Amino acid sequence: MVMSAKQTGDPVQLKSGVWKISDQDGQRVMKVLRSQGEWQLNRMRQSGQLERAAFEAGIPMAIPVIPVLDGVGLWTPLGDERYVRLTEFVDGPHPDIDLKLARWVGSTLAQIEQLRLPAAVDESYPVHPLEEWAKWLGEARLMSLLPAVSDATRIIQSGLATEPVFQLAHRDVSTVNIIASPRGLVLIDFDHAGPEVPWWEFVHHVFNLDPSEAFVRPAFESYIQSGGTTGATDETAFAGYFRGMLEWIAYNVWLTLGHRDVPQSRRDEAHSIVHTGQISLPQELRSLDEWITLLR
Repeated sequence: MVMSAKQTGDPVQLKSGVWKISDQDGQRVMKVLRSQGEWQLNRMRQSGQLERAAFEAGIPMAIPVIPVLDGVGLWTPLGDERYVRLTEFVDGPHPDIDLKLARWVGSTLAQIEQLRLPAAVDESYPVHPLEEWAKWLGEARLMSLLPAVSDATRIIQSGLATEPVFQLAHRDVSTVNIIASPRGLVLIDFDHAGPEVPWWEFVHHVFNLDPSEAFVRPAFESYIQSGGTTGATDETAFAGYFRGMLEWIAYNVWLTLGHRDVPQSRRDEAHSIVHTGQISLPQELRSLDEWITLLR
């Protein structure tokens, strides 16, 4: 689908930088951002490559609008380092955590893996040194979190030491990014796509959705039946899970410290997220032995 220029009606803001608009073909999600540098342009190229390939492969997802002019991935330049992109607006609620979702997630992640788009670990896959963590957590008066961060970092580094093969992956498969639409479950928002090990991608998102046996087992079966590739069934299977968790905690610690220019409401939210991470990260590390058994 090529980009339409005939907007009808006023845009409705959904959140910062995101609007719902209408044109002669229906409703769209319009996103506008200002590039923060070459690292972000690289992310935009990666996400656009994966999103377009997934759409062409028939993966159940929001239909992207392909720019008429050359852009960066699926983003069209507006000037002054600003970019815009359009995607189909998919109407419907977010799904329940149930057997249907488990099987759909397993199948969908296997289909994305089979796109076989190569990727290398780069700045979009941060693993921060413990010295930096100690500095940030010290400033934020959160040093009690450092032992759990250390344990999670060790797991990530152990996984990376096995030299796994990375591919482009969605990296944000949560209920927030899944819509129960009239045509079935639909995946949205590829903007966080980047390098990940397919097996780690599966483990990360399935356990993040629901670590119970009733959810993990059918998701695993669906993943295998749909051609997904398994890997080690030890703690390194969770390297992607903890990498994603540490990245999210680090970003929100930075916000609490004022290292990013955000509204006070977002900074307050960051405090809550970091507080939750203080509790959940140690709990999840303690759950690893039980979780690993569900992969065997």
